[in-house]
Amino acid sequence: MDRIPQGAKAQEGRERPRSAQARPDGGLSMRANTPTDGRLKDPALSATVPPMLLSGKRAWVTGGSRGIGRADALALAREGADVLITDILLESDTSAADSEKDLKLSKMARDQGFVYTEQTVREIQAMGRKAMALKVDVTDAEQAASALARAEKEWGGIDILINNAAILDHVGSVESHTPQMWERVLKVNLGGAFLCSRAVMPGMKIVGTKTAVRMS
Repeated sequence: MDRIPQGAKAQEGRERPRSAQARPDGGLSMRANTPTDGRLKDPALSATVPPMLLSGKRAWVTGGSRGIGRADALALAREGADVLITDILLESDTSAADSEKDLKLSKMARDQGFVYTEQTVREIQAMGRKAMALKVDVTDAEQAASALARAEKEWGGIDILINNAAILDHVGSVESHTPQMWERVLKVNLGGAFLCSRAVMPGMKIVGTKTAVRMS
């Protein structure tokens, strides 16, 4: 009687399912669908794409021209949300806003080309989401209300508010700050978040999952 090589019985009748895997050169290779714990895995399950967490949601990101605000807007869109981006800086707006006059970082961002508000909108639209860019000074209650009204007209409302707009133009010791500088910081960083939150709250009371986030 011929001897069966050691280990052959374990493999007999248990051909592991294999699936196509992309190679670095762009071709395909076949790899067995066997997880690290040795259990066989259903290939159909491995091909399932997880649902996007924010599909159908409408988000508003303040201060979204660059940095964390821009990153927030893109992250929301990747999870399925439509995004309204507001900022005092837009690439297409070459006029200096009154609210920009004493904001050193905003002026530097504009002068050096670090403004991506409308570019971010285009990137989000390329993902298949809706997006808008509006020029808004968050310290102006009427401008905040107008931005919300536009979102309500276009999309039916806002489900997620990211209060990201803030300034950090007066870095130094306490004694080097003037009362006017401090009042401006409070007006933008706290007052702006209050005004935008106040604007969206009536709509957020409608039944459904609503979220307001304050960046600090």
